[in-house]
Amino acid sequence: MGSRDFIRQVLNDEETQETKCKTMKHKHDWQSLLGAVSNRLGIEKESLDKKGRGHAIVKAREACIFFAMSGLGMSGQEVANRLHQNKASVSRAYYRASEWIGKEAEWAKVLS
Repeated sequence: MGSRDFIRQVLNDEETQETKCKTMKHKHDWQSLLGAVSNRLGIEKESLDKKGRGHAIVKAREACIFFAMSGLGMSGQEVANRLHQNKASVSRAYYRASEWIGKEAEWAKVLS
């Protein structure tokens, strides 16, 4: 292997490792976020992944979307993939959540 090929290989390996670390961090933080929101609303954490339009579940999903994007720095597409929704739905939910979360002071404690 030539020196250029070796350098490219090392850089690719570093980028791959960095991406894996970020994904692991987000996964851990995502699980903590789901737990905090579900506890706050008194629902089962597993219900956030299931289909349903109950008020508490919708509100919990909106809160998860809002805090994942604003607090954890996750992209809308990543959140959409985790919740099995499309990106447009996640964007609308983020907007709705940003309106009501600011009015309820208790929600500020979710990520702390």
